[in-house]
Amino acid sequence: MILKAIMKFKEFLEFRPKCAFCKIAILFSFIIVLTGADLVVKEIAYNNLRGQEDVVVIPGFWNFKYVENDDIGFSILSWLNKYLNKNQKWLFMVFLQASGSIVVIVFYFLSQNLKQLIPLALIISGALGNLINRIMKGYVVDYVMWYYKDFVWPIFNLADVYTVIGAILLMIVIFFFSKDDDFRLKNHVISNLSDEEKSAIIENLSSIEEEAQNDILSEKPENPDSDNIDTMDLS
Repeated sequence: MILKAIMKFKEFLEFRPKCAFCKIAILFSFIIVLTGADLVVKEIAYNNLRGQEDVVVIPGFWNFKYVENDDIGFSILSWLNKYLNKNQKWLFMVFLQASGSIVVIVFYFLSQNLKQLIPLALIISGALGNLINRIMKGYVVDYVMWYYKDFVWPIFNLADVYTVIGAILLMIVIFFFSKDDDFRLKNHVISNLSDEEKSAIIENLSSIEEEAQNDILSEKPENPDSDNIDTMDLS
C-alpha cells in the first residue's frame, strides 16, 4: 500500500498542465489560500500582539513577539539606513520584492510539471504576502521568535515559511530530479525517430568508433627492443 501510494504521488508530481489557464488556476489557488492565510495571521498578530508582552508557546524555545520589519530576511539590507530615509527605503524594498516576484512568476510559467510548479507557487505566495503587507502598512509584520539561551533566530512570519519550504523543495527538484527529466527526454526523442534515422545514427557511430580505433593503432609506439629480441633469436 505504501509503495503504491508513493508511485501515485510521483505520478501526480509528474503531471503536466496542458494549458496556461491551468497554471494560472493552480497559482491563484495557492495565492488565495496561502497568501490569504498569511495576511489574516499578520492582522491577528497586529491586533493582539502589538504593544503587548511576548506570548510564550514553548518556554526557552518559542515565543510570539510582535516586530515591525522594514527590512528583508535576516536584515541583510540594514546598511541602507545610512544612505536612504524611511520613504526611500520603503520604495526600494517594494521595488525589490516586486521585481523578485515577477522573476519567479516568469519561471513559474516556463516550468512544465507540478514538481516544479508547486515549489515556485509557494515562493510566489510568500513573496506576495510580504509585499502586500509592506505596501499596506509600510513594513512587514513578524511574530515568530525561536531562541535557545543567548541565541535568537531572526523573527519571521508565515510568508517566510512558504518561501523557505518552496526554496528547499525547488533545490531538491533541481539536484535530484533533473537527471530523470533528461533521461525521459532522451528516450522520448529516440522513440520518435524513424527506423531509417536510427540506422543512420548507428552507422555514423560505427564509423566514428572505427576511425577512433584506427587512430589509436596508428599512434601506438613501436617496441624498440623487438629488433634486438629477433636478432638474439637468430643468433
